[in-house]
Amino acid sequence: MPPDTDVYPRRKWNQSERDKYVADLIDQLRDLERKTNPKDGAQSAKGKNLAALKSLKIAGDLVNALAGWALDHQAGLALKDLKFVPLSTTKTPEHPDYPNSRSTDDDHRHEWYGRNWVGRDGLPINPIVARKWLMNLLRAFPSIFDLGLRLDALAALEACDYGEILPMLRATKEGRKINWTILQLQLKAIALVKYREARGIKKFKALQEVAGAFGVSVNTVRTWEPRLRTELGHIEVAHRLAIAKEVGINESDDQHRASSGPEVLYGQEGLQEFARQYRVAIASKRAKRASPL
Repeated sequence: MPPDTDVYPRRKWNQSERDKYVADLIDQLRDLERKTNPKDGAQSAKGKNLAALKSLKIAGDLVNALAGWALDHQAGLALKDLKFVPLSTTKTPEHPDYPNSRSTDDDHRHEWYGRNWVGRDGLPINPIVARKWLMNLLRAFPSIFDLGLRLDALAALEACDYGEILPMLRATKEGRKINWTILQLQLKAIALVKYREARGIKKFKALQEVAGAFGVSVNTVRTWEPRLRTELGHIEVAHRLAIAKEVGINESDDQHRASSGPEVLYGQEGLQEFARQYRVAIASKRAKRASPL
């Protein structure tokens, strides 16, 4: 059971400061909506893609500010293997178990567990919990997603629990030499190098450290960045490297030594974990290629 003390980070708001923050977010959204109105033709189309991304980011910040506790509650339900079922009628469903299920769901502990245990400190989320969490969120946001997209996504995710892979989650490209998992781990590797450079380590030494952990040569790691830019796109790679660099520049020595936060993602702990995942992924890929089936 969670302690009764102040352990709900999203509740630690100064009310007047939050009101100002929320008002500012709403003003930004209104401004972006006005600047991108199609009635202004080509002038309002300029920079619209970036404005759309910014608007959705701000909208997410607004949800976090006002309903972050609800997101944590959904995560807590998923962690406890509970299914969020939205009320679709004004009357309580006529089922003998409904009142009991509602009392099970109506518990502050779900919010606490969701915030403090699911994916904490950048650690990987249990895939089953993650899937249930995503389904809960899809059910909870009916007005955000297109109805067809929401129903198809829910069906595809739920079918996984019954051993069935629907078309939405089926691989579109088979037999690739390097799969998505390996590409992502290679991207993490070059981000680990960039982080170490930002911390003041010479690039060759950073390459040696990362290459040694991943079990490859320095030259191999050097070839990853240009290939990743081709496979994943220049913007995606540049974005991930920029984040790693920013974390390295702004990180304090105490944060660097801590066994949480940046250390989990970029320090020795992160390096060893991602290197382990890479070796496992490579071994799995080789085993599949060697299999006669």
